[in-house]
Amino acid sequence: MRPNREFLMKHTTMGHRHIFRSIATTIALSLAVSAVAATSTSAATRPAAPSAKTGGEVTVAINETFAGFCYTALVAGTALNGMSTIFESLFLKSKTGDPIGLLASGATSTPDFKTWTITLRSGISYTNGQAFNADSAMENLNYFRGAKYVPPATNLWTLGVSVAGFANVVSITKIDDLSFTVSLFKSQNDFPIMLSGFGMRATAQLATGATCSGTPIGTGPFTMSSWSSTELIVVKNPNYWRRDPARPSLKLPLLDKISFIVVAESSQRAAAVRKKAVDMAFFTGRTDNTYIADLEQRKSVVNVYKSPNLFYPSLYLNQSNGGPFSDLNARLAVVNCIDRANFNKVRLKARGETPTSVLGSLNIGYSKKGFTPFNPTKSKQFVASYLAANPGKTSLTFTVPFESATQVQNNAKFLQETFAKCGITMNILTEEQAVWAGKAYNVVTGKQPYDALYTAGLTDVVAVGNFAIFATIQFPADSPNPLKAFFRNTLGPLYNLNRHTDTSIDDLLWQGRAASTKASSKAAYQAATQKIQEQGVMTSIANFGWSLVSNKKSKLSAPGSIAIVKGQATQPVSPSWTDWAGLSKG
Repeated sequence: MRPNREFLMKHTTMGHRHIFRSIATTIALSLAVSAVAATSTSAATRPAAPSAKTGGEVTVAINETFAGFCYTALVAGTALNGMSTIFESLFLKSKTGDPIGLLASGATSTPDFKTWTITLRSGISYTNGQAFNADSAMENLNYFRGAKYVPPATNLWTLGVSVAGFANVVSITKIDDLSFTVSLFKSQNDFPIMLSGFGMRATAQLATGATCSGTPIGTGPFTMSSWSSTELIVVKNPNYWRRDPARPSLKLPLLDKISFIVVAESSQRAAAVRKKAVDMAFFTGRTDNTYIADLEQRKSVVNVYKSPNLFYPSLYLNQSNGGPFSDLNARLAVVNCIDRANFNKVRLKARGETPTSVLGSLNIGYSKKGFTPFNPTKSKQFVASYLAANPGKTSLTFTVPFESATQVQNNAKFLQETFAKCGITMNILTEEQAVWAGKAYNVVTGKQPYDALYTAGLTDVVAVGNFAIFATIQFPADSPNPLKAFFRNTLGPLYNLNRHTDTSIDDLLWQGRAASTKASSKAAYQAATQKIQEQGVMTSIANFGWSLVSNKKSKLSAPGSIAIVKGQATQPVSPSWTDWAGLSKG
């Protein structure tokens, strides 16, 4: 085992702790090798580890379909959660947004945050026997960032939205079998946190587009038994590497088998978990609050575990497709006509957070400055200004895709009726998420065809994922990244669904990433949020959380009962990751 000094967050060139204390101290704690039970607890969702029992099978109802297992597949939310039983990332995120080492054991950076050294845990293998080591981690990261693409178009399957996310990576260099360095173009104080969402895959899976999509091989606690677009069945990985930190003799996972089944309608999911047709079910506060509230009243029947309101669905206003939103007046007309308080009251049953910013109140970039409250009078004035500036137009009209699920359509109709009161016409286009997401995140053309999108891209307490959504483009014009020539104008703006071009927002975002103190980082991110709001680039609707419900007859332990490392609790309820390895059935 490597000496403890490699698990401390120190500058690799200067040997002293990062000035950026929020990263330095917490990563040092997060990545400690000591494997004892976490002491950070939440009464609602993180009880003391019970007397664990091994064996048993569980069926979980989810709301998203499976589209394959390649990192390029457009898989959302709870389908990703099912896949997380197979694939593991280098890091996880703690409740406070700090990185916790999973496959990685440590991360150190130079003082300017431009060079990061990642160290890996030893003794981990993929389920096909391949060792997980620096070569494998580097191979995965190079696939994610598009470095395995062979132009002009011989292996397009290798290109996904992650190319934009990894645009700041210039090169990756091996040090030894369990460590490597990542060189960045611009300073990035939160790079380890960014790695938390990317599962490692074996070389055999990455061999072709067909194997990448249909032959999942990970390091996770389970391995795929069978799958279709509406079902994933996984069985226990007998050679899984993790153990319960509180009981080192207890090998994980504890369950033998998990079946994830897609039940799109929330009413059917609620009935299934209530009647024990399934053992567990996920519910989103975006559409399912009627059923969550009902299930919470059935305390003798089910357990309900909840996340904070960390999901901030937004209306993205596309400035590039020839629609109305290249005009500032059109954007301001729309953002002034969002009745957030009533949307939360009626559609979310007052269980969400009524926004006062495009970001939730727990996020580092949260700012009220420039935020537009509901004001129909102002909205009508902006509509009039838009029509005056565009004499060929007779109305402010735009189209938004929404999925066919009943509650999603009801959300759409609420917005449509509100806009009508301001003299704005919103047309509803019924398309499933897999369809509209494939068009909006087009890795070939980089075009975003919709006038607007209502989706929940903004999230969490940190800036990592929101950075890409707010920025104009992920490949700066002066970047030395050799991949820039291929991807800058197509994949570079992929996350910028608004297709705005205000580079002053980019400048503020990069200031936040380069900051040496949490306070200065926060100030820069808040200034970026203010500009987003003042320019009507996008706007919030209502913030929400997720719930994971289990039937009491199933006798399942609470999610998150077993820690990853001492003192660092992951978020027990999340649509995209659950610690299924620690779940037991008694």
